[in-house]
Amino acid sequence: MMQFHEEQQAALDLTVHCAVHANAGSGKTSVLTHRFLKILIETNTTMDQIVAITFTRASAAEMRERVHSRLVTLLHDPVERGAFATTLSDEILCSHIRRWINEVGQSRISTFHSFCSSIIRQYAEDLDLDADVRDLEENEARVLSAEAVQDALRAALEPQGPLHDEALALFDDVSIASATEIISRLARSHSFVTDVLHRVDVDSSLYCEKQHALVMSMLKGLAADLLEAAAECLSAYTIYPMYNKAVNELGGLRDQLATLEPPLAVDRTVATIEYWFTDKGEFRSVHNKASVVSRARDAIALHRTAISAYRHGGIGRLFGKETRA
Repeated sequence: MMQFHEEQQAALDLTVHCAVHANAGSGKTSVLTHRFLKILIETNTTMDQIVAITFTRASAAEMRERVHSRLVTLLHDPVERGAFATTLSDEILCSHIRRWINEVGQSRISTFHSFCSSIIRQYAEDLDLDADVRDLEENEARVLSAEAVQDALRAALEPQGPLHDEALALFDDVSIASATEIISRLARSHSFVTDVLHRVDVDSSLYCEKQHALVMSMLKGLAADLLEAAAECLSAYTIYPMYNKAVNELGGLRDQLATLEPPLAVDRTVATIEYWFTDKGEFRSVHNKASVVSRARDAIALHRTAISAYRHGGIGRLFGKETRA
């Protein structure tokens, strides 16, 4: 029977809303899986009435597999079934469990995008929208975003354009690839767009300070993504002590970022990543006793490139800031 400590038990209380904060590998998914099953078994809620939202497809698939595995265990283990508070007889509960096992594939365990897409497909006629809607693949989104940014940059570089001089100054300091990545991330920030629209009313020095703060905030977000990608790529190899140590350190720093000022968050992230990974995003050979190559090398290298664009002077000078060489 699964055992949960006091804090995990608190997260299983169905009478309260809660947020679970814990390091990688500490049992968050197990707690959420058990909470899902408690809702299913103890509240007479049907499978399709429970919504579990994840950030990635891999997490959704893992959650669905965990639920399926636990249901199979419950079907064959009366002691496990006894851990749930239900008025159903054991025979009826087993009958329900058999049905739920068959329904897991249609459960609403999905990413935000997949869940919203399912709502659109379900109510397409009422919404007057095409029911043939699907999630935009990550590679497709990256291509479309890059094309949009490149179109904007080309327009900014037009000789008679109002941003011509500023665009040329940007490329004096930053590569096109780095500029594209940074602009793409900034373009997703509503607060940044709002600030730009009102910049004519802001004193120039204050404007530079605000833009610097926005860029640092964006870089802090990149740092969080970098740590998460690094921890995820090593999570399959935590049977090896050094990999387990790396995952715990990366996850621990990821959880601490919210309490750190952006410059410190970026510096600590870069130092930690440089300790564990090479410039190409591969686990350093000095730690790599298992000879396993990182699956996230491209993601790690990309995020490091964007962060380095600021730390090594380019974007910092654009906003009038001194940065380290």
